[in-house]
Parts: sequence; C-alpha cells; structure tokens
Amino acid sequence: MVIKQEDMHLPVDYSMIEDNLFLGNVMAAHDLDVMRLIGTRRVLTVRNVGIDDSCRLPDVQYGHIQLNDTHNDDLLTHFPRAHRFIDNGLSQSQPVYVHCRMGRSRSVTIVVSYIMWRDRIGYREAMRRVRQRRPIARPNSGFRFQLKLFEAMNYSFDPLNHQFREYLLNRFLYVCQKRIVYGIVDTDQTIQHKFFAILQSTAIDDDQFGCQYQCARCRSVLFSDIQVLRYNKCFVFTEPTAWLSANVYSQVSGSVQCPQCLAPIGLFNWRQFCRIKFTTDSIGRQSSLRQLCVFKFYLNELIY
Repeated sequence: MVIKQEDMHLPVDYSMIEDNLFLGNVMAAHDLDVMRLIGTRRVLTVRNVGIDDSCRLPDVQYGHIQLNDTHNDDLLTHFPRAHRFIDNGLSQSQPVYVHCRMGRSRSVTIVVSYIMWRDRIGYREAMRRVRQRRPIARPNSGFRFQLKLFEAMNYSFDPLNHQFREYLLNRFLYVCQKRIVYGIVDTDQTIQHKFFAILQSTAIDDDQFGCQYQCARCRSVLFSDIQVLRYNKCFVFTEPTAWLSANVYSQVSGSVQCPQCLAPIGLFNWRQFCRIKFTTDSIGRQSSLRQLCVFKFYLNELIY
C-alpha cells in the first residue's frame, strides 16, 4: 500500500522550522511535487511504516525509525541515530524533511531533541522555537518526559543516571512482558539490545559501581550494586543482566542459573513481579574494606 487508508483524508501539511529543516505529515512526504519543491535530499520517517518505494525520489536518502505514538514508546534511545541523519544533511546544506503521521508528536520530538543537542539548549526553549513555526507541535506525555530526561543528562546518555536506568528498565520490561506473557510483539524490538549496549559501561568488574555480587559456589561475579533495585532478607531484585540465559526471555517463569557453574541462584516470573530476583543464600558480596563492615553477614557465611 502506498498510503494507508486512514491517512487519505489528511491534507498536505508541513512547516519550515529553520533553514533546510522541514517538519510535517505523511501526506507531504508522499507528495513528490512537494518534496521537489522544497529540494528535499533527506527524509526521516518516524512511524510504524516507512515510505513506499513508489513514492521515493532517486536522489533522496531515506531513514526510518519504526515505532508507534504512545506514552510507552521509546524515542530517546533513537536520538543519536536521528541526530546524525539530520546533522549530516544540514551540515552539507541539504534540505531535510522529518515526519510522522500528523507532524505533531513523534517527528516533533525528534526535531526538538536535535535542536537541544546541537545548540545545547533546554527542552522549553527548543520547544518554543519549533512551536513558533509549527503551532500544532505537541509530543505526547511520554516523549515530553524523554526530552526532559535528555536535557537532565546534558544531551547525551549517562549510564550512571538512575532515572535513565529506570527509564530503560521500564521500557525493557514493558516490551518483554508484552511479548512473553501476552504474545504481543512490540513495533520496536531493539530495546533489549540497546538496554545492554547503553549500560555496557557499567561493567560488573568496575569498582566505582559498588559492591560485587558473586555466586556462592564458584565465586563468579554476577552483578554490582548499581544494578540492584532493592532487596529484602530473602531476595535481591536486580536489573536484567546480559549473561542471563535465553529461556529467561522466552518463558513466563522459571529458575535462574549461574552462567559458570549452573548452580540455581534465583527465580524469575514475568507475570508476578516483572523483575529478575536472586536468592541471598546463593550469592555473596565482594566489597572494599570500608564496605565489608556493612555486609559482614555475607562475608562470614559465603566469602572467605
């Protein structure tokens, strides 16, 4: 299908935000005369379906960020790729057209984030600039939160930012639970890869990330304090970790085994609590001398 039936009633609608940067709706993106009129050299589509081949110009580069427009959808982790795509065009004085369905939420979020990143300005000022040229601009509540978080991280990804980690975790669990428990495949399935890739710098062998948790049987390091969400006298609740076996992401519930000795070290249940949890009688802590006093019970029982 060249244009979705639900889009047929939309008028051609676009705005020039600044020199060579245009923002609008899907109908303008499919109108070859409009694309030629504004001299478009790059088109970035931000919606669940891309531009049909029959509506593409041969000398135009097309990009696609595939996702829906709900407050649960993740645009934040797509910012770097989108910014490079836009900036590579503008730096060569190539007109760039960014669109979603209406040119109101998803594409606005991308353009606002690009202006924030390029000019090092806050969300409110970047949003004001865009609305001056496109009054209907209104990202949904989830995207507005992501823009404010992007500003709080100084326009880059900070894996030590707890709010950012919580955001990635919530998105990760949302997508996994939909697929594993309810059999609903999310439009954007890249979050699992990005979750671990972005947080890779918080490797478990780095002292600055706090105490390390070990398997009691083989002393393999499993995770560090920064990955711990909470704990009680029975369980430690953690973020998902890259070494977890594939069955954790294909079954609703089951046991977690040590990646080295295969000892049973915990449980998972996506339906009940949507967290990975490890029993404290199967793991120990390895800490600096100052921290040993705090966790001495673990050391006396499990670490020698």
